[in-house]
Amino acid sequence: MADRSFRGFALALLVLCLCSGAPPCLLLHGNGRAVFRGSVGRLRGPAWAELCEEILDFRSQEWRWSLRLRDGRTVLAEGSEEQGFLVDHCLLPEALLLGNLAMPKEVRVTETALAGKALEATVDISRNRGVFQELPFLVADRSDLARSRLAAFRDLQAHPEGERLQSAFEELTTGGLEGRCMEEAAHLVDSQNSVEEIARVLARWQCNSQRMSVPPASGLYRLHSFLQHSCAPNCAVGVLFSTGEVLVRAIRDICKGELLTRNYEREAFLELQYSERQQHLLQTRGFACLCKRCTRESGEKKLEYGGKLTADSVKTDPLRGLTAERAEALAAALRGPAPRPRGRAWLTWL
Repeated sequence: MADRSFRGFALALLVLCLCSGAPPCLLLHGNGRAVFRGSVGRLRGPAWAELCEEILDFRSQEWRWSLRLRDGRTVLAEGSEEQGFLVDHCLLPEALLLGNLAMPKEVRVTETALAGKALEATVDISRNRGVFQELPFLVADRSDLARSRLAAFRDLQAHPEGERLQSAFEELTTGGLEGRCMEEAAHLVDSQNSVEEIARVLARWQCNSQRMSVPPASGLYRLHSFLQHSCAPNCAVGVLFSTGEVLVRAIRDICKGELLTRNYEREAFLELQYSERQQHLLQTRGFACLCKRCTRESGEKKLEYGGKLTADSVKTDPLRGLTAERAEALAAALRGPAPRPRGRAWLTWL
């Protein structure tokens, strides 16, 4: 009960900070590390047996981190992974609250025929303008990525703000990647969740996460996840080291009614030929790009909806502008080979 009251007070404080213009302090820095407040992890020890319920703060005077263990004790630990603690994952419902209160007026969430939810400009946006920035609502450590992602999902179900977190998580698309995640899911399966359920969890992470350098983690950002891929994007994305927020900036003038797009890959990807780009996206992300540049370079008739094409969308859309043979070929490529029931395949960041 006390824990719920504390979290309620924390949320109210964040609202006050937002109204006053002061940025929320959720990413803590100290002793050479950056850790989100409230992260779950483990103390380093002979068997790593001490579970850390919550990372509370960094005490600069003692040069130590304050951690609350699951048995209720509060301890101090060094920041290094060798002598301090390991961070596993973090749940940040405050990010959803702040995002709802500070929803940028320049964009709105809309539905597209094939690509699902997307962000649409509600006004003309000039080049180099910051469109929006937001905090992640789920964070997973990259050292054991699949296990940390599953642990974050399981913790959100028991969280006091679990309903809000789960709603935001299930709002994310799987991108038709469940089949590609089956091998890793089979390795993680236990009595809590079936292979199919775990595959859906991993697919949502795989399809929507943003790589973070500080801290070294994988984060889920609600609005950011609605940005569509384009090989001629109108936005660029970066993560702020000081706060962990993702920053979306316009790299060219964006007209009212235009979808906000970004390049899901590294910058060098845009220098590849059309066939190389499509092959890479199909193999690593499970979709074919239908942006204006790709439709122009492929010689296909321009598609009205734009965005991306997944195996699921092929089944439910007549694919205006594509021949039946072309549509079936895309569907087969998107489905990929049937997953093997055993084995281990490490997930890569998407």
